Amino acid sequence: MKDPEIRLFKQEDIPLLHLFQPEGWNRIEGAFEFYLKNRVCTPFIAFQEDRPVGIACSINNGDTGWLAHIIVPEQDKRKGFGSLLTRHAMDYLSENGCNSLSLIATEEGALLYRTLGFKPDGIYHHFQGKKTGYRPDDGNGVRKIVAADRDSILALDRAISGENRENVLEEYLSRGWLIEKPLTGELTGFFLSELSEGTIIASNPQSGLELLAVKHGTKDCRSSLPEANGPGMAFLQKAGFKRYNSSLRMIHGDRVTWEPTGVFSRIGGCYA
Repeated sequence: MKDPEIRLFKQEDIPLLHLFQPEGWNRIEGAFEFYLKNRVCTPFIAFQEDRPVGIACSINNGDTGWLAHIIVPEQDKRKGFGSLLTRHAMDYLSENGCNSLSLIATEEGALLYRTLGFKPDGIYHHFQGKKTGYRPDDGNGVRKIVAADRDSILALDRAISGENRENVLEEYLSRGWLIEKPLTGELTGFFLSELSEGTIIASNPQSGLELLAVKHGTKDCRSSLPEANGPGMAFLQKAGFKRYNSSLRMIHGDRVTWEPTGVFSRIGGCYA
């Protein structure tokens, strides 16, 4: 059997995504629409004799990169397609300057990624629950984000994530909330409400928990955060949220110095 042909994923391939939709995942069409319009994202699709057998995406942040949505249909698993796609995405990022490659792996996927040299770099727990009815108090430093907050938000994100995620965050910086010290105005956390799962980054537990309360106050939604963030997980469990799954963060190449205790809600499976 010949190796599948791997080419760039195009807008006209969107109707094929239903063939790859994993059970229990958010709809992957939205992710690929995002990939197609963001210049740091390069999605791929693989065909075996004109039949789609796999998808993947490479995300380039400069010296660091991410692999995302590496999916092979159930009937085509254990044929080497997933390994081939992963290597293709890895090579693409390495050839374009990325010295560190990260991904979020399911239990099944982790077995494959280990054979390709990926190593564990943390565990994420995924929670879901009902809205709490909480609304922010003007006296606690929470306010809506304005254009002038851009640089401070990007600086805090880089300090926590260890990466330059400007090109991914940029479009969503005007829609969300932040928290700052009342006297100095120093930014201590932000919540981008429309970025994938609703992203919360904070420099201390108090700010992170306050923004987590804001996120879950008015609508039912999910949050995923690192196991190392004990205060965040305790908050969600106390609020009645249930852990429905876990996943492994893995890395290949140079280590990224990131602060898992500052992640109170990840971006999504394409990013931590």
